[in-house]
Amino acid sequence: MVEEMSEQCAICGIRLANTKDHVPPKNLFPKPRPQNLITVPACYSCNNGSSVEDEDFRTYLSLQIGKQTNLKAKLWLQSKKSLKRRTSMRKAFVESIKSLDLSVRAEIGRKIAFAVPERIYNVVIERVVRGLYYHHFNEILGNAVKVSVVPLIRIDDIPFLMTQNWPTYSIGDNAFVYKVSRVSDSPESTVWVMQLYESHWILGETGND
Repeated sequence: MVEEMSEQCAICGIRLANTKDHVPPKNLFPKPRPQNLITVPACYSCNNGSSVEDEDFRTYLSLQIGKQTNLKAKLWLQSKKSLKRRTSMRKAFVESIKSLDLSVRAEIGRKIAFAVPERIYNVVIERVVRGLYYHHFNEILGNAVKVSVVPLIRIDDIPFLMTQNWPTYSIGDNAFVYKVSRVSDSPESTVWVMQLYESHWILGETGND
């Protein structure tokens, strides 16, 4: 049964909310999932319409962070199933792979590089940012406010001193850690620095152009 709600969707800010959406997506956390997952009111379209992108995002994330820890290995097992089942995604991934020759200490190896669709990052992280904004400030950004998303190679891409005093939040044993800063005289302007599995960083910004 669909839950009845009278408030607006925290993601689109247009339709009425009739579900709860996880931000970030709950599929980024292998079972048993953490107890401190965040949910926000969402319409059916914003919630269920993004399930494919969520699955693709998880797979591309897992391919990038590896499986060196137990938690990463669990995420990879779920992602591998998606990669096998989703033939269209598997085809796009294989076609994007490039083999790069490496020479390290006279040892010749191979490194695999692949393209990550920008659209996947934009769709998923924009929804995360809009949801977290609502969660922290109890306000809806709305369509007029733009959200920009920038994957980072490493945290050094952002000056450390800029973020060291920002509030820091963690979900699921540091699987998803984020910091946020909000401009006091322009509340729709925020900066979000996200760290996934202690090895992947994403920058999100909100504001009016």
